[in-house]
Amino acid sequence: MNSDASRLLLSKLVTSACLIVEFVFTGSEGFTCHQFIRAIREQALNAGKQRDNQWMLDYASVRFDGEALEWFEALEDEIQNDWTLLRRAILARYSVSPGGESVNRPQGLQETRNSPVFTFTGKDKDECAAFVREIRLKAFADGKEADPDWMRNAK
Repeated sequence: MNSDASRLLLSKLVTSACLIVEFVFTGSEGFTCHQFIRAIREQALNAGKQRDNQWMLDYASVRFDGEALEWFEALEDEIQNDWTLLRRAILARYSVSPGGESVNRPQGLQETRNSPVFTFTGKDKDECAAFVREIRLKAFADGKEADPDWMRNAK
């Protein structure tokens, strides 16, 4: 290999190495959920994988730690294996306004300050399935996935 080719290869290796940033998401310290999702996307862009949801999912899945890792491991496989669903679940669980209220509401799910209000307006089984998935995400976000009374008591 000639010296120009060696320098080009070394330059690419150094550039690639400099673009990868190690970080973790705990849910309570460091990154906010918005910064975490953005950091995953930035790493994907740096790696030329910005359209590769599986790559982003794999990259994100090894970046959880502490409470966020416990939460992630408790998610259903469907959510753990789908970057779109995982992003929604992260936002539903960890996104809060300055007043401490969740700022991201799944589609079809409306909530008042004191009690959740669920309104299904779909027309077919696919919309119904999507609605149920969103409610399940909300249950996970509220830590109520194992509470059978959560849905019965929802008004």
